[in-house]
Amino acid sequence: MSSTDDPATTTIDSDVEALRAEVASLHKELAEAKQRITALEDRLENGSTLPPGAADHRDARVLEAIEPGDVVQLRTLRSLYEDRTDIRDEETLRERIKDLTRRDAFELVGRQHWQYLGGEADR
Repeated sequence: MSSTDDPATTTIDSDVEALRAEVASLHKELAEAKQRITALEDRLENGSTLPPGAADHRDARVLEAIEPGDVVQLRTLRSLYEDRTDIRDEETLRERIKDLTRRDAFELVGRQHWQYLGGEADR
């Protein structure tokens, strides 16, 4: 019987691979956390506690659910406003979404599709 046929070796190999995948995942999460910390520190240094593109706390609640680089649809923005703010009026929703997506933090990438640039728009 070769060592590759040994059930104990196979189990150890699969455990090692699982640990490697977990470590890779943790490295990715750590890098993302460091980016968020840097963005938060930049906002604090600039005196703003609102994310890029937010006019007020309602916009901020919506933008906190979106990562820079994400492409969002009109219906997604509508749902975020409804779920994360007290805005329910149809006309107000339309105006808020229109105002939000016209700011430099968003780029139109398709019909009713915008990419959130986040702080990239400031650079």
